[in-house]
Amino acid sequence: MSARVAHPQEPHHSTEKPLIHCHKCGEQCKGEVLRVQAKHFHIKCFTCKVCGCDLAQGGFFIKNGDYLCTVDYQRMYGTRCNGCGEFVEGEVVTALGKTYHPNCFACTMCKHPFPPGDRVTFNGRDCLCQMCAQPMAPSPKELATSSSCAGCGRDIKNGQALLALDKQWHLGCFKCKACAKVLTGEYISKDGAPYCEKDYQVLFGVKCEACHQFITGKVLEVSNM
Repeated sequence: MSARVAHPQEPHHSTEKPLIHCHKCGEQCKGEVLRVQAKHFHIKCFTCKVCGCDLAQGGFFIKNGDYLCTVDYQRMYGTRCNGCGEFVEGEVVTALGKTYHPNCFACTMCKHPFPPGDRVTFNGRDCLCQMCAQPMAPSPKELATSSSCAGCGRDIKNGQALLALDKQWHLGCFKCKACAKVLTGEYISKDGAPYCEKDYQVLFGVKCEACHQFITGKVLEVSNM
């Protein structure tokens, strides 16, 4: 009786391409397909999550896995310029906790934008350029001998410096001494340190005996005769 030896068969290599399915509708993609990162879409399926507009021909943003058109992304997550109120894209300037277009971050008095690397004087209410702040700015000799930030102590290099309380500060270092929040409006100084109005009143304020509210401005003292 003869026996036949069975030889292992060569593995069969399929020449068929794997099927591609649309990430949105789950149907098979045929013909023209749009690939975004590692996902595939029918052209008609690549739309804004919010308004449903076509994203294949324009710009889009990805947020939490959702695809959004520029208009809806800006409306929901965008940052507005504190100067003009429009949404900020690309290069921005952040000063005193607020965001600006570079051309919108300007001197309150002369309205000229601050040049990159220029010093900015904050007087508690307004941001002023060196020219407009001359009467209150430290002398060139004082600036030359002091290039460190009064807040963090590090050198101020290649960036805008804030001049306040006769000292230089990084724009993000001018903070209330008590709560450490960046001062974005008027401040009150005490012993050479800046405070927000709320913390200054809590720490050093005087309350009215009648209404128990903190007193700002002049206080009338009446003594017993």
